[in-house]
Amino acid sequence: MREIAAAAGVAVETVYAMVGSKAAILDRLMDVAVVGDEEPVPLRDRPEFRRLSEGTRADRARVVAELMWDINSRVGGLERAAQQGAVVEESVATLQADSLARKRVTLREGLDLMGVASPTEEQVIGILAVTSSDVYLLLTREFGIDRQGYVGWLAATIREHLARGALRRSRRTPS
Repeated sequence: MREIAAAAGVAVETVYAMVGSKAAILDRLMDVAVVGDEEPVPLRDRPEFRRLSEGTRADRARVVAELMWDINSRVGGLERAAQQGAVVEESVATLQADSLARKRVTLREGLDLMGVASPTEEQVIGILAVTSSDVYLLLTREFGIDRQGYVGWLAATIREHLARGALRRSRRTPS
């Protein structure tokens, strides 16, 4: 907070008064980073999210993968900071829990746009895991995977998760 205040040329108390707690600042930064601008338009109402309803399932999985590259390239560092802050700051831990709940809702909305009716919990958890910023950072920073490699891998992985869920449901369906 001292660094933010110094950069703004104001007192630390002014930062708290204007924007609130560290968690409030982090939450606002995450909101902006997810969508890539400061416009008050939720991700689900943006054209890039609406593209999830276009084309084949493979096309749609690729749209998800491209969208996740864009989002994760902006939020990866912030989410790492939040993970570290959550250890010592309960408000940041609460922010993380709320963020995960919003991601689950957004993922279900995205799957609905993709035409995936009633996704299983296994599908939701699996897709949340592979689209996470942790996986993105591991693949891109640690292993040097570029955009094309990440998008191709993620799109294929999403298709596999969706197919596995469909197979499980079809096995449970009486003949």
